[in-house]
Amino acid sequence: MWIISTPIFSNNVFKIIEPEISGPDYYINKDVIILLSGGRSDYYHRLILAYSLHTRLKLPIIASGQDIDESHFHNLQIQPYNIFIDNKSLDTFQNARNVKLICDKKGFTRPILVTSTYHVKRAKLIFEKEGLKTYPYVENLDANIQSKHSFYNYLPDNFSNISTILKEILGLLHYSFFLK
Repeated sequence: MWIISTPIFSNNVFKIIEPEISGPDYYINKDVIILLSGGRSDYYHRLILAYSLHTRLKLPIIASGQDIDESHFHNLQIQPYNIFIDNKSLDTFQNARNVKLICDKKGFTRPILVTSTYHVKRAKLIFEKEGLKTYPYVENLDANIQSKHSFYNYLPDNFSNISTILKEILGLLHYSFFLK
């Protein structure tokens, strides 16, 4: 139990689901930003990432998830014609289905996907299974990962990191085998 609760263990297991970081040219010629809410814990960080992309690339945003609050976009002074809301989705599978409908209706074909670092691979796979190729945006890798030479990385922590990682790995395996 000690070993799997240490940051050094979870940080190394994280590499299994860690996405590759793309250069700035990767996002040229994309036509929309997809923001997955991810629940309250991840939503605000993802919202800021989507907002920074929106201001830099001048692309509309499709916000998907039950935690989406339209007032946040208004407070950020994003014009209503640049926002498409799906607040009915309860999970990534529903996000992909509902966002695909919006993309088809609006003619979006090259979306940038904003989600958490640990969630990128599974979300990308689910969107592709729904017929929508996405281009994930990863600003930086998990901010909780510390230097491997830190003494604290060898002390027990909680199991939240390894729990999240295992959930994503199991989700990847499930969706790889059981989706269309």
